[in-house]
Amino acid sequence: MQSKMNAVKNRPKELTTILIILSWMTYRILGFIFMPSIEVFGGDVLPTAWIIPLGQDALIGLTAPIVVYLLATRPKIITYAIGLAWVWWGIADFGVGLVTEIFQPPFKSPMGENTPSLVLTGWLLTNLALELYAFYLLLTPKVRNYFIASEKDKPLSLKKTPLSGKWIFAIVAAALTGLFFPIMAMGINGFFKMLGY
Repeated sequence: MQSKMNAVKNRPKELTTILIILSWMTYRILGFIFMPSIEVFGGDVLPTAWIIPLGQDALIGLTAPIVVYLLATRPKIITYAIGLAWVWWGIADFGVGLVTEIFQPPFKSPMGENTPSLVLTGWLLTNLALELYAFYLLLTPKVRNYFIASEKDKPLSLKKTPLSGKWIFAIVAAALTGLFFPIMAMGINGFFKMLGY
């Protein structure tokens, strides 16, 4: 019981920010949603090269809840290492997405014909910045030392995790964003159409 209290008492406030950002990465399940848009699958929106960043996005989105759960409830060195590796993979995937966008741009905007292509680039860069910030926070001594010091602690219950487990709502919201992204894209497209694009 004492070790659980130590983990809660010594938890750095940066861990909450990390969990929220990584929970948000669940939206990347939209990789599955856009797979039919890829040329190799009969789509007419994205060249075949997009299978790599979208496939990775789908896997990252599926594994995000698991990684967040482990980081929140199992403060251990192995969990910390898994978190670092997973975030680095997500950063690399955004890099692949940006390079793919430059060398194999979409045939037409996946967000609709009236949406400027810079919107997709902005989306990628904004989410890349979030993930870079989470990576930076994971590397801070306070966060690293928390995982090292909690090595012998028992797993935390959801109530003892940051936000008392309410980061689960961020996972659900992000998953819904990913699943219903095509509807959001129609709204974005309508907005730009209204502006005359």
